[in-house]
Order: sequence, then C-alpha cells, then structure tokens
Amino acid sequence: MKCEGDKTYSQPGKCPVCSMTLKKLTAAKYMVEVRPTQVIRAGETAALVITIKDPGGKPVTKLETVHEKIVHLLVVSKDLSWFTHEHPQMQGDGTLRVAFAFPVPGEYMLYHDFTPPGVGQQVVRVAVTVPGEAPSPLLLAVDSDKEKHVDGYAIVFSTKASLRVGEDAELVFQITKDGKPVTDLQPYLGAMGHLVIISEDLEHFVHSHPLDAVGATGPEVRFHAHFEAAGLYKAWGQFQRGGKLLTVPVVLKVEDDGSHESGGAR
Repeated sequence: MKCEGDKTYSQPGKCPVCSMTLKKLTAAKYMVEVRPTQVIRAGETAALVITIKDPGGKPVTKLETVHEKIVHLLVVSKDLSWFTHEHPQMQGDGTLRVAFAFPVPGEYMLYHDFTPPGVGQQVVRVAVTVPGEAPSPLLLAVDSDKEKHVDGYAIVFSTKASLRVGEDAELVFQITKDGKPVTDLQPYLGAMGHLVIISEDLEHFVHSHPLDAVGATGPEVRFHAHFEAAGLYKAWGQFQRGGKLLTVPVVLKVEDDGSHESGGAR
C-alpha cells in the first residue's frame, strides 16, 4: 500500500496503517487492448471493448474483485481538465465492455487498474484519440490552498506537511455544506472515498483509499500518497452522500529536495 514507504512483507496480510489488504508485488507486466465498436465522436456515447492479456499474450478472463469491481477504469484528457471513473463489465467471450462519451476531440489516457488472481495489482495505460479539432489545452495551476465548491458543498484540502518526492504524504479533505460539517458520508465502492492522482506528464498514477475506518463518515477524510517524481499533479477525491457522487478536483505541487532525480521513478 506504500503507507510505510517501500516497506514490504513476506506474506499476505493487512496494512498496519490503513488496514487494507496488502497488495502483492510483481514484475509481471500485463497488456491491454482497447477497440471501439464504432467511430468515436466527441459528445456521443461510444462503446469500448477491452481485452486484457497476460505477459505471454494470452487473454485474461478472470480477475479479482477489488473495491467491489474487477476493473477500475480512470480516464483523463491529456491536459487533465476532464476525468471519469468507469467500471467495464466482463462479457461472455472474456472481453470487457464499457460505454461513455468523450466530451471534446483530442487525446485521452485510459488507466486500467485490475488484479489478476495470484499476480498482484496492474495499472496499464492506453492512449485514445478522439478525432476533430481539439480545444486549446488548459494549463494546470496549483489550487490546493483554495476552498473548493462542488455541487453545493465546500471542501477544504490540506496536507500534514509539504509534498516531497519519496516521502509519505497525508492528504485531507474537509467537507461541509451550508456551513455545517458533513458527517453522513456513505461508502463508495467499499471505502469512504477514493483518491486518484495523476502527474502532469501522465506518467505517474496513484489510486488511494482513506486511512480512516469505514465507520468514519466525515467531515474529514484522510488519504495516504507516495510520490515518485517532482512536478504538478491533479487529484480527484470522490465521496458519496445520499446516493450521489461528489468529485473534488485539486491541483498539487510536489517538490524535490535534491536527493531524487526529477521526473523519474525511484
């Protein structure tokens, strides 16, 4: 889980920090193919057929259920101005299928987060281009110090310390509505929140879950993250209340203290 940096354990169990099931480390690299069933057009719902293949090129038809789904598909536009969290469904032929609409022409990155049985978590990126004239990209600007206003909610984002490469970070969302703390958040996909973080260059991806127990229903939700490169990142915190999903975007800056090579993996 990287709650303890790069510390590892020799056998399965629970993370002593966040209590989540430890993820198996693996050198195996899986592949993903994405095929649209029709010409993709901006603003129109399109179906995508997804085929997952093991390192030998053999199609994978069995996946573990993690946070209530077998695949978490996180999709962003190249400039990170647009984000969606989808869940492809397994078909009878072993492929997966999902349908949604890309909002505008341009380049998108699809992050497939899945776990083959006995192998360990895999995150596979696939780029998709939607034809047409793409709008000018929106530049990222750090806004982590500003209160967010989404769907009538006010959200204050904070960190326990400055964000630095290679150091464990605690990221906190404080949620209020009409000036009152929100204390009745509901589990969303088996957790009291989900946090997806993607670097500006699209190379680095984090999918984190709350440090707090499921019974902690707000107003504060705490996440853990571990950054492998300096630079700008965009994060999306997702929470559920009253059956409705609240997605909160935040732009972060991670500093390099000079002991790590910027832009590279450790």
